[in-house]
Amino acid sequence: MHILPFGTALSDALVEAIRKMAEHCRRDHLDFVPHVGLRSDRGEHWELMAGPRSYMGTENIFTLGDVSIHITALDQTKCAGKVLDWKDGVGVFEGGTPIV
Repeated sequence: MHILPFGTALSDALVEAIRKMAEHCRRDHLDFVPHVGLRSDRGEHWELMAGPRSYMGTENIFTLGDVSIHITALDQTKCAGKVLDWKDGVGVFEGGTPIV
């Protein structure tokens, strides 16, 4: 389990998925960083994507060992106190859904 400064925990399975995405980014898109984005439709799932670091605020990029993850300030607020997990290729909240 990895705890981010705003109180969100990332499961080991999610960190492994982030590492795999980061490897792909380093190989094919040097400026890209993995990004967690909350889905606004029902608030049950979230997505793992990648985008250009040059468009992300550095204050919203967090280091997990040898990789980085971007989470917007709004999404940080929505998932504070929650555990983000990765099951069967889907981002889920362990222990409930976020505040939407």
